[in-house]
Amino acid sequence: MLVGALHSFLSTIDAQSLLVAALNDRRLAHLDVRSLGGGASAAEEFYRGSDTPELLVIELPPTDTVSEAADRLTRLAENCDPGTAVLLLGWVNDIDWYRRLMDLGIAEYLCLPAPSSRLSHVLIAALQRDDAAGNGKVTAVLGASGGAGASTVALELAYARRRKQQPAPLLMDLDWTFGSQDLLTDVPARDTIKPYLLETPELDPALLAKLLHSAQGLRIFAGVPSLKTTEPLLAPDGVRRLLTAARFLASDIILDLPHAWTPAVREALRFADEVVLVALPTVPGFRNLRSLITACEALRPNEAPPRVLVNRVPSDFARSEFGRSYIGGLAAGAYVLAGDCGLALASARARLGPVSPKAALAKALAQLFATGKAPEVSADPKLWQRLPLLRRFAT
Repeated sequence: MLVGALHSFLSTIDAQSLLVAALNDRRLAHLDVRSLGGGASAAEEFYRGSDTPELLVIELPPTDTVSEAADRLTRLAENCDPGTAVLLLGWVNDIDWYRRLMDLGIAEYLCLPAPSSRLSHVLIAALQRDDAAGNGKVTAVLGASGGAGASTVALELAYARRRKQQPAPLLMDLDWTFGSQDLLTDVPARDTIKPYLLETPELDPALLAKLLHSAQGLRIFAGVPSLKTTEPLLAPDGVRRLLTAARFLASDIILDLPHAWTPAVREALRFADEVVLVALPTVPGFRNLRSLITACEALRPNEAPPRVLVNRVPSDFARSEFGRSYIGGLAAGAYVLAGDCGLALASARARLGPVSPKAALAKALAQLFATGKAPEVSADPKLWQRLPLLRRFAT
């Protein structure tokens, strides 16, 4: 979700209604919005002695010529802060008009009437600058069934992101009942964050930063798993405060979510910029996966479907009747079939490091997040998969 302030100066009911509908997008839910009205003339007067917000939405009068509109923007620019983005709404559909306004340095010009989803995307693009504080990208990883390997996928996804960028990604284990990232990465879990989430309306990013550990190029947050209470350890408002603070600390945040359907998990899925579902090639796994995809579509309207990684796929899965049915139920280009991506720990405190870029899991993640289509990836079949006699003793 995005943070910041938005001021609007709209003079027509149609433009005002469009903005209200666009702001229903869950990514814009935490913006500080002020509807001031009056159009472009009111904006010129209002900011003569006032600071401008991160985003201005201004409606141009239908009678303005391109020269008059340019003059308005020039006068407004004299009072605009350097970090302010200006989005113009207008009623003229002309390419020369559009180019002239864009040459003046505005973020975007949107011709009315327009669908609210289009305005939502324009607002998000204007606010999602790489250098903007508090706008780190959040990727939520959730297992469609227990033992699907979601924690391993979340960790290796963080390692994969680390290989591609200089700033260290932030890996957050939000399973405070049965979490495992503290064991997988061999860092001590900390319990001191819980009182702040329960008692304070906002969480200071500097406080959260003190609770992070560094391991193998990652920044890691892991709460202490506990069975001492039957009350939820993390409420939805706690999730919002925690992730809002985390977005100030890293440009890339990976969430390892518990295999549960609680208000906190739903809020994390709603908050995230993208969702990865990890499933097993079984009938219960497929049922749970379809249910989660449907639920994510309801939680995250007007957004891309979740990415799906099907783990531990037998070599002949795609050729079986169930395999063809399973694959046919997934969105094209949104899934990857991976071979045995599971990694066994030698002991309870063994550290799980980054796999080789040539490993099945690394290949699957690279395909899953590649632009465009996501082709099928499978590991080489092991000996027991090739010999039917050995297969019986391996199950």
